[in-house]
Amino acid sequence: EEQYARELSEQNRVQAEFLLDASRILASSFDTSTTLNQLAHLSVRFLADFCVVSLFREDDTEQVAVVHSDPEKQELAQRAVALWNRQWQGDHAFSTRQRQGEPFIVAHLSERDLDVMALEPEHRGVVDALATRSIMSVPILSGGKLIGAMMFAAGASRPEYGTPQPAIAQELAGRAAVALESAQSYHDARAATLARDEMLAVVAHDLRNPLNTIHMGSSLALEITADLPNPPGRRQLEIIQRSADHMNRLIQDLLDATRLQSGQLALDIVPTLPASVIDEATEVVSMTAAPW
Repeated sequence: EEQYARELSEQNRVQAEFLLDASRILASSFDTSTTLNQLAHLSVRFLADFCVVSLFREDDTEQVAVVHSDPEKQELAQRAVALWNRQWQGDHAFSTRQRQGEPFIVAHLSERDLDVMALEPEHRGVVDALATRSIMSVPILSGGKLIGAMMFAAGASRPEYGTPQPAIAQELAGRAAVALESAQSYHDARAATLARDEMLAVVAHDLRNPLNTIHMGSSLALEITADLPNPPGRRQLEIIQRSADHMNRLIQDLLDATRLQSGQLALDIVPTLPASVIDEATEVVSMTAAPW
């Protein structure tokens, strides 16, 4: 009993370290393909001889990661997946169960099972070379929605899949789902930010056109009346010109806000007397505040 307790404790420790490493990998990047590929590499060190991670997009299935524990068999594993897709095109029972979000285990693949899986001689030859004897598949679920599946394959060097592995595999798939949700949220936020920046650029451009017309008109009127003694409306023209300059700075501030977020804002700091700011503000509102 003491020996069994030690073995169980060691097994739990190894599993905990494996899941901790998986969490670190999944939190390391918002690049879905890179992250899932790294996760598959981790899986073949602990759970499988080779691992296939698939994402479901409408009626299409994309294998985003195909990894074998033996680098010399990596190309063989990729070839097996390509032949599987060509031969079955999603119509095999295993593919159907994956698309339905059903976890399953085939603890021991018999020769008859292999004959049914690989109908083409070329495919059967690749399957024999991989020496797969046990397979397991778990769904990747996000908010109750099926978004993918993880398939694990074990050869003769590993024990057949049984009781403990599905729970670990499902926990791994659950953590992958959380990482995929985070990545999607990040990309959605990035898209929203880009859309906002594009809208600000368009608004700034559209506002500046009439603003430039106002500024040019007031400047021309001031220039024409420059030599006249006490021309009527000159003070109001000067206020219009300064207001146009102020509006132009506000538009620039909108654009600077986007540059600030992207780390591209260049500051041009100049000293400004507080009195000049107060005088400008007072002048702008003085006409509205004056009694009639």
